[in-house]
Amino acid sequence: MLAETQRMRRQYVVFRVARENYGIPIEQVQEVIKSVDITRLPHTPDSVKGIIQLRERVIPIMSLCSHFGADEADNDDKRIIIVNFADSFIGLEVDSVEEVLEIPAENIDALGTSMNGSRREYLEGIGKVDDGLIILLKLEELLGEAEKQQLQEAVEATEI
Repeated sequence: MLAETQRMRRQYVVFRVARENYGIPIEQVQEVIKSVDITRLPHTPDSVKGIIQLRERVIPIMSLCSHFGADEADNDDKRIIIVNFADSFIGLEVDSVEEVLEIPAENIDALGTSMNGSRREYLEGIGKVDDGLIILLKLEELLGEAEKQQLQEAVEATEI
């Protein structure tokens, strides 16, 4: 019964990237931190900003603006969302974190077949809320295999 209730109402961390609202399931979020200095790594894709050290752990940081092909915003509201991703942690740099919202299952529309695109697989659906629409992401599908490998190699290169 509890699992059914959780499926019916899920909580999402809502954030902005390039003036659009996105959400990821709260159970995948470890914490949200203010943007910090990021150490850039050579030979990584533009969307991989680099690495940070957080509580004695090296965490790769990915810019969702770059990943989505949007221009990077320069503002004081930037945040890094630390997420549990494929049994490790990565940081997602976003323009701002707005709130945590509970969205009932009946307010989440699956993506129709008319919506096409090469990266559609990382979209869970569209959440309808009073203030508009929230694009819901599937973290496990957000990165391609090559990007996952590059992030893993970036972390391994910093381990002693």
